[in-house]
Amino acid sequence: MRARAVAVLMVVGLVAVACGNEESGGSGEGSGRPGVTDDEIRVGGVVGKTNPVGRPYADAFVGVQAYFEMINEEEGGVFGKDLELVAERDDQSQASRNIQQVRALVEEDKVFAVLPVVTQIFAGATYLAEQGIPTFGWNINAEWSSGPNLFGEKGSFLCFDCPFIHPVYVAQQVGATNPAIFGYGNAAQSLDCAEGMRNGFETYGPPVAFEDISLSFGFTDLSATIEGIRENDVDFVATCMDVNGNANIAQAVKDAGIELKAVVSPEGYAADVLEDLGEKVEGFYFGSDFVPFEAPEGSEGMEQFLAAMEERDKTPSEQGLAGWVNATLFVEGLKAAGENFTQKKVVDAINEITDFTANGIVSEQDWTKDHAARPDADGCTALLQVQDGEFVPVFGEEGRPFVCFLNDQVAKTGPPDLNNPVIRGAASE
Repeated sequence: MRARAVAVLMVVGLVAVACGNEESGGSGEGSGRPGVTDDEIRVGGVVGKTNPVGRPYADAFVGVQAYFEMINEEEGGVFGKDLELVAERDDQSQASRNIQQVRALVEEDKVFAVLPVVTQIFAGATYLAEQGIPTFGWNINAEWSSGPNLFGEKGSFLCFDCPFIHPVYVAQQVGATNPAIFGYGNAAQSLDCAEGMRNGFETYGPPVAFEDISLSFGFTDLSATIEGIRENDVDFVATCMDVNGNANIAQAVKDAGIELKAVVSPEGYAADVLEDLGEKVEGFYFGSDFVPFEAPEGSEGMEQFLAAMEERDKTPSEQGLAGWVNATLFVEGLKAAGENFTQKKVVDAINEITDFTANGIVSEQDWTKDHAARPDADGCTALLQVQDGEFVPVFGEEGRPFVCFLNDQVAKTGPPDLNNPVIRGAASE
């Protein structure tokens, strides 16, 4: 379990600026009110607009802006101040540029909070943690657990090598007996994921029949891989690669006359995937950490998000929803901190929230615990399958899409019963 980082705290008095615009410049250590004026609360974010998987990371800005506009219009902002997204920076998916851009948000744009952060490489996390800046984003990076002021949309800790249970659950549901695992040998995140995938099958079964984690991004020659699949009677594929790589493997398997019971893809739950890859992903299974776009029933937050995207003629995306969820948590933190909020008070207030669901969008988060590994965590995922060119929620129930296993990370009382998952909605039942 990773130890929880502690931000350096400093008591700083509020200083009025001569122009009467800024309420406080702050100390740069999370105890002031930079970006707060008589009329506004200013935030800014950074995304990797250019990214290797070609996903719409910039949609996160749309999600934040849409939520802010809703709060400004319906509630008059927060404490009479409009929420404003004043900076939309691009790190081009580069570590050095990510550091530059997050520093610029704090030191040049002087924002009160950093949101959203949606990037492949969150190299600026340490700086933001040290500064104590309330920071919100899409948690696909281990760096989100760097400090108590960093808040991911699905909690701030990811255990990449813990036993992955949902791919095993799918394998057992479809009757697979010989699973294979694939990953990129030149990507640390992919290798860590493959370890978690392997641990899942070793813990719960069936055992892994074949594994190839030496593939390179953009591979073209799969002859050795297909030979290994055939020789080991592989009937199920679980990968730690992008959806294009998964589709290419599935197509090569099909062309070789080999039938698979299922393919589980960790990435690719997006409308453009269906448009671009079509038949190549038919039958694929995907997981979602949020109520699926296709089944918003019972989730007021998801219905609001979908309406906001439709109003903007914008296709809903995971990154756009992450921005919306980030903005929801930020606003809840502001309100909980009180009218005399500071950056530190907002961080502290959020870290006392035990039942955050973004109004029914995500599985319940307990921010008194969600910055570190949790032995008591419930592993909850909504599962979908591509059927006739559409994403269809499976294994859950209407209004209760999440398939949950208690103590997913550390099973104190033995492995969970895969035949009897807990089916629930966003809130614990």
